[in-house]
Order: sequence, then C-alpha cells, then structure tokens
Amino acid sequence: MWEIILNIATASHDQRCWHYTIYNYVTGSFAIACNYSGSGCKTRVRWYGVDMHSSEFLEILKTRQITFCSGVPDSTFSSVFQAMLDDPDINYVNAVREDVALGIASAAYFKNEVGAVIMQNSGIGNVINALTSFNLMYKIPVLIIVGWRGYSTDAPEHEIMGKKTPEFFDLLDIPYKIPDEDNLPDEIDELLVQMETECIPGALILRSGVVQ
Repeated sequence: MWEIILNIATASHDQRCWHYTIYNYVTGSFAIACNYSGSGCKTRVRWYGVDMHSSEFLEILKTRQITFCSGVPDSTFSSVFQAMLDDPDINYVNAVREDVALGIASAAYFKNEVGAVIMQNSGIGNVINALTSFNLMYKIPVLIIVGWRGYSTDAPEHEIMGKKTPEFFDLLDIPYKIPDEDNLPDEIDELLVQMETECIPGALILRSGVVQ
C-alpha cells in the first residue's frame, strides 16, 4: 500500500481550503471524499494501491523455503489462512494459542529450515515468555508474521497494543520489518539474513490490507 500526500494551503486571508482523499481499492474503483475546513488547513491526497494477493505472499515464503507454518486464526489474515490450507506445498498446523504456535513453528529449525508463526498483534503478550526462555535463549530462529491492528484508525480495543507493537520487539532486541506490498520481498530477505546471521527470531509486521 502506498500513499501520496500533497500539502496545499490557499492564499486567502483566513487560509481556508478543502480536503480531498482519493482511494484506489483492490477492485480498481475510486471513491473521492472531500471536506471543508479553515484556519490554515492542508489538502491531503492519499492514493492507496492494489495490495498483494495472499497467493503472491505465499509464493514469496515458498521461494525462501518457508513452508512450515503455525498460527492462531485472525481476521486480518483470513485469506492467507485459507490459502495456506489450500496450498499443498504449505504445511500449516492450527494452534490454540500463540505460544503453542511458536513452539510448533520452531520445530522447523531442527530440520535446518525456518518456520513461520502467523498471528494478530493482540497475541504478542502470549509469546513473550516463550521467546525469552526458548527461542532467544537457545538461539532458534522463527519468522513471526504479525497482523498489525490498531496502528491507525481501528476498533478502540486495538489502540494500546497497536501503538506498542513495535516496542515489544525493540524491548526483546528482536529485529522486525514493517513493509509495504512493493518492498515486501526485499524486506523479508533482509530480515531472514539477519535472523540466520544472529540465530534469532524476526518479525514481519503487516498493516491491515498489505496482503489481501
């Protein structure tokens, strides 16, 4: 998802102006909303591009030999979960909790592979103990794919965790990337190199809509 912002202010005495927002949805249709305000406002124009399809995302993982995954179902990744279940090349194991999923995915390391955990950021608290006492302690890499709720406008229950999501990984010294769909492959590659070099987990934090 990309964004173009143009800041424009009129030269009138009270600096009144219009706000326009342009959305390009996955369907290719457009919706234009504009609202008027004054007192030195700025015109903001946002263009949201077509996001990555779940099958494309899985191909990125598979070409990097990430085929063993576990997770807890999440509406942010509903299409990804279904694609994993439908893909014969992906070995996906359902888990009842995020720390259980972490343990399952970590087993790939003992086959000289990297496993992946897929979950919503609301479940990060459930994996902290497992990360600190298992993966970080014994240097077992695993890719943590996190659906980022609450990073922007969202339901109120996601607000606090949304603001703190990157800080959890900073606190644990776990590297992470927050990619858009156009740089996602490169960001994953950089993250995987660091994970392999330092023998540690890494997190891929995906905003809602980056993968559809």
